[in-house]
Amino acid sequence: MLNPDVQTNVDWFVARVKESLQDNLRNVTVYGPAVTSIYDARKHQIHPLIVVESRSVDRLLALAAHSKGASKRRIGPPLIVTDRALRQSCDVFPLEWIDIAQFHETVFGDPVLADLAPQASHVRLQCERDLRSLDILLQRGILASGGKPQRIDRLEQEASDSMIRVLRGIGWLSGDRLPLLPDALCTRCQEIVEFPLPGCSEAIRVDGRHDVETVGLLLEEIGLLSAWIDDHQMVDP
Repeated sequence: MLNPDVQTNVDWFVARVKESLQDNLRNVTVYGPAVTSIYDARKHQIHPLIVVESRSVDRLLALAAHSKGASKRRIGPPLIVTDRALRQSCDVFPLEWIDIAQFHETVFGDPVLADLAPQASHVRLQCERDLRSLDILLQRGILASGGKPQRIDRLEQEASDSMIRVLRGIGWLSGDRLPLLPDALCTRCQEIVEFPLPGCSEAIRVDGRHDVETVGLLLEEIGLLSAWIDDHQMVDP
């Protein structure tokens, strides 16, 4: 259940979506921190997923007229897809869909995420790809930062969402598909891979230690996680 403040803003948004998209609308789902106990309006946006029958530029423009009002209510730009596109993209973006599916609430229409089941091979491939991308991001970020604390902090914030998705993918590959918030997820993944992840633990916490030492730990852990995924036997849903 959404908290009252989020519900009020979501109700406003859904009314505008219905008005703008009319009979082309199939589903509106809210996902991310707004459906969890960690939601903080000062730090988080409300993320909507909109499923439509077909794409229509005119109706998107009608919805765009409400962008300013949505922004004032902490509602981020919606992810708009057809049901077919959603299903077909599970092999390309499995980690993003797992992340959305584990923390969401349907606010209009029939549920569209309940039977989402990405293949383990696709999850594994994206975990590997994202870890390689994180390695490059962090190394380049260190060079660009010159070691300045504010830049290091921004670098870790930029990397944390991707790292959380990878950890969620590792849980999925091991057959553990419980929806866990970031701190609990990191703890569970340490149990799964059987080695500590102090860098991940610090980086994903808003009040964590965001410094060069943590980035160094992250780089080391990215290598260890990549090796674990290479050796892991996949578990299909």
